[in-house]
Amino acid sequence: MKKVYGVILLIIVILLTACRYNQGNSNNEDNHTINEKSDRSANQDSNITSDTDIDDTSMSGGMIAKYDEWLYFCTKNDAGERYLCKWNTQSDITEIIVREYVSQVFVEGEWVYYTIAIYDEIFDEVEEVKLYREKIEGTEKMLILNGNVHIRAVIGDYIYYTYNDEIRPYDTLYRMKASEGKSEITVKNDCYEPFFTQDSIYYVKTGDEYAIYKMDLDGANDTKLFDVMIRNYNVTSIAYYKDRIYFVEMASTGCEEKRGIYSANLDGSDLRHIVDEAVLWEFVVIDDKIYYAYLVDSGMPSSDMPESNYCYVMLNVFDMETNEKKVLFEIDGHALDVTDGYVYYYRNNKLARISTDTNREEVLPEIT
Repeated sequence: MKKVYGVILLIIVILLTACRYNQGNSNNEDNHTINEKSDRSANQDSNITSDTDIDDTSMSGGMIAKYDEWLYFCTKNDAGERYLCKWNTQSDITEIIVREYVSQVFVEGEWVYYTIAIYDEIFDEVEEVKLYREKIEGTEKMLILNGNVHIRAVIGDYIYYTYNDEIRPYDTLYRMKASEGKSEITVKNDCYEPFFTQDSIYYVKTGDEYAIYKMDLDGANDTKLFDVMIRNYNVTSIAYYKDRIYFVEMASTGCEEKRGIYSANLDGSDLRHIVDEAVLWEFVVIDDKIYYAYLVDSGMPSSDMPESNYCYVMLNVFDMETNEKKVLFEIDGHALDVTDGYVYYYRNNKLARISTDTNREEVLPEIT
């Protein structure tokens, strides 16, 4: 009898060990149901919400997100701690929402979505991203996604994110129904630089020589817009504005004369080379202007790396009506975001913005 109990106990220990091993080694895909992409018509998913009155331009979300009079934003204090705050643009009241390292924020309906980045203390790299959603009034909070993910957009009840497990050559684009916690594949292993509007997804298909594609939010009507083959360069950073596609192309051959921002009609016609910069990082299009961040090599040694040159990031603006380019000022990095006629960026560890009318700078409120 003792032998029987011993065998049963041994089996239980083995099962518990196996469960613990599986939990410890689970990745993002193990934490929720993944469905393969199926053939769907454009009208098959009635749960996607889209505001047809909103212009089909870029959506705020990432650095900043807006809800009524409140602007939600990620910022740092003087000690380098990053918080999620909200600022009332009318009363100038600032409140701290989360006292953790919040890296992204989105607002959709009655929910605030935000990501907390968990860093490796030795290598200073992101180990894991946790996505939470919380009611606007703060009455309900839940963890809905975690893993090696990059949140791309939140539209209606759906969260769009990419996941790369370092085995696949390129990202897979997923969408998760937040209320159910179930994910499905939208673009498998072949999605680069996805860009979202209120009713469409634009992305670069790496398996088709970096051609630009467009699809519905549910993955239906996946259609090639046009090929971009400019000396075999790679296309990055897509934007959509007034029925034209804008994109950054980066040279892989070392030739710099054609690097910069291009635009074209949706059928690929009327290709224009708009902005010519050697090392252009990121851009946004708003109010007939292109704001872009580019890397400048000062030619001076860095105190941290004496054998290398010191580089910094400048913010420029290009007016598409006057074809005038203006150098603005140095910013902390290449992150840019837009909403309500303002361009947002980090400068001196503070979130700041400039009006597209005046280019006047305004630093968002300090954290107290």
